[in-house]
Amino acid sequence: MSEKAGVVVKNLGSLKTRLSSKASEYQKNLRAALVKGGNMVAKSAKKSIARGQKTGVVYGNHQASAPGEAPAQDTGELARGIQVQKRGDHVLIVSTAPYSAALEFGTETIAPRPFMQPAVEENREPIKAMLKELKDSKE
Repeated sequence: MSEKAGVVVKNLGSLKTRLSSKASEYQKNLRAALVKGGNMVAKSAKKSIARGQKTGVVYGNHQASAPGEAPAQDTGELARGIQVQKRGDHVLIVSTAPYSAALEFGTETIAPRPFMQPAVEENREPIKAMLKELKDSKE
């Protein structure tokens, strides 16, 4: 005896439209979460420059940072140059001050005074939790 089974899908066009709409909504929410995460990192980096403990050399009224500490704020250009930029599906956290890389990574004559990587580390778990929550809401 031969039995047959089958599935009939009606309104396939409507189903495709709804799925496409859900995917589009998820992408929008993902982009918003990435921007929010980028802003968290940028805020932490700026805060470490403006308010972080500095124990380096004093030059007149300026307390410099010691090697390993976030840079001390002097003119404000470094903190003002920290930006979150959207590029397609990517979010970049950049520092536009011309001496940003020298401070972050050091040079042959200057020890590193990192401000971006510590900000990323400080926010890694909250950002992961935010993205996991978004993923879980999709399922």
